[in-house]
Amino acid sequence: MVVMKRYNYHLILMLLVIFFTIFLWLVGEFDEFPRQDINCKLHHDFFNEKITDGRVKEKFIDYNNHGYKIVKIENGDDTYEVHFDLEENNKDFEKLEVSDIVNKSSNSFILEVNEEYTVKLGFTCLYDTIPSN
Repeated sequence: MVVMKRYNYHLILMLLVIFFTIFLWLVGEFDEFPRQDINCKLHHDFFNEKITDGRVKEKFIDYNNHGYKIVKIENGDDTYEVHFDLEENNKDFEKLEVSDIVNKSSNSFILEVNEEYTVKLGFTCLYDTIPSN
């Protein structure tokens, strides 16, 4: 009888460890997806649009919205609000200046700035076939 209780204890302990490991994996693995999903929905029109001689009209950090770094790009009559990825595009945000000229091909997150350098926005969207850095 004592042997049976000991095996039950080990079985319960093993199941708890497995459950806890799976729980940690799920929480850690899927934590990024909701934010990426929101960014992909926000930037879908921007991704599809071709921008020729667009201008950076404004850039700011939205402290009321998780500290997002936002750049407003004007292209003709359209204005796009681009949320820079908090981790991958930190240096790119700092490098951009108001009045910079931005060009972008349609179906792309790659921006050409002042014909001097390029910026790849760090979103992982199903519709983007060019991987992030």
